[in-house]
Amino acid sequence: GWGVTKIRYMLSSKGVPRDIIDRALAEVDDEKAKSRLEKLMENKFRSLTDDPQCRMKMLRFGLGRGYAYEEVAEVTDCLMKKKID
Repeated sequence: GWGVTKIRYMLSSKGVPRDIIDRALAEVDDEKAKSRLEKLMENKFRSLTDDPQCRMKMLRFGLGRGYAYEEVAEVTDCLMKKKID
């Protein structure tokens, strides 16, 4: 359930060379990663449905998992819109 950013950080903290990390992360399937993010965010969203700071907590959660802000914001906004509709 980790995003590319967190995986990169954790591998580099373990001393894995940057070129090896880059090659490994180049093999990550973007569609599967986005699907995994959506699933994680949906589960988190269910636990925050009545929270007035839901959007901020969702963003912080996704970023903490190592996903890019743009990806997290897109999924969060989509979930928030479904809540309103």
